[in-house]
Amino acid sequence: MKNPSKNIVLAVSVFWTLMSCSADQSNQQQSTQKAKVSGSFAVFVDGELSFNQDTSRASVHLADNNLVAFKAKDHYFRIMALRMPEQGEARTDELNFNNTQFSTVVEINGKPQQIGCKPKQEPVGFFHRTQIDDETISGEFSVQFETCSDYITTNPVAYPANPITVTGSFSKIKLK
Repeated sequence: MKNPSKNIVLAVSVFWTLMSCSADQSNQQQSTQKAKVSGSFAVFVDGELSFNQDTSRASVHLADNNLVAFKAKDHYFRIMALRMPEQGEARTDELNFNNTQFSTVVEINGKPQQIGCKPKQEPVGFFHRTQIDDETISGEFSVQFETCSDYITTNPVAYPANPITVTGSFSKIKLK
């Protein structure tokens, strides 16, 4: 009589081998595919490009009439304006402290470290919406981040660029 437990073990082993090959192929395809972003965006830190729609795993996280958030591999940026009209071109210097943030990976003491940055309690900067319609938003922004800390532990980091200024623009970003 055949041992059914050996057959089960063999079947499970074959199944997992096939699944891992399929997962490897899927991961390889995903890494070679370019991210699909409606419109375009660019985020700069102290005048140097940090990330844009062509960066690995770039996407629009959020987009509304007074808020945009962009992310990519090792990067995240969000800015929210206060007291903006629902429609039309608008500009404000009033930014929401809790919904304005930046995180990225930087080299500190020769090692990569994920940092999260916050503005002052009353953020210094602006949000300028140059265009909005029923489907898309365009504009530009600038905000100064006063402090940066380790993203996981929230301990302050010795990042020499504090404060940093994050600027950028976005065009025809689909509202979500």
